[in-house]
Amino acid sequence: MSFLNRKLGAKLFVSLVLIFTISGCAKSDSSIEELSKNYKQNRDYQSLVSLMPNLNLKMTRSEVEDLLGKPTYCPVEHQCYYPSNQSVIVSCPQDSNVISKETCETDSLVLVVNYNSSNILSGFRLGPVGE
Repeated sequence: MSFLNRKLGAKLFVSLVLIFTISGCAKSDSSIEELSKNYKQNRDYQSLVSLMPNLNLKMTRSEVEDLLGKPTYCPVEHQCYYPSNQSVIVSCPQDSNVISKETCETDSLVLVVNYNSSNILSGFRLGPVGE
């Protein structure tokens, strides 16, 4: 009887793991789609940062654009910018008594995406980019 209970318990455990895995994947895909839609509409920092783990160095340019939308700027052929609504202080006057975004120079946080000659993602970084 004990063997039978363990066998049923193991089957139940495997079934539950399978159900949670499948439902977790569906939720994840739906979350990615929602984040992608939100970033494309609002160019918001939180959505952009949340989408970055979904970028991988085997993605084509079109796959990146499916995820993030069209870039706002490509300064050179194989590099494109995806801006965010977030900025950071990059320098302040030496004589400034108050350090704030109003008294100091700020740059927008931008995802810079690089592609190789085959239009495959070769690297990316999120950081300040000046105007």
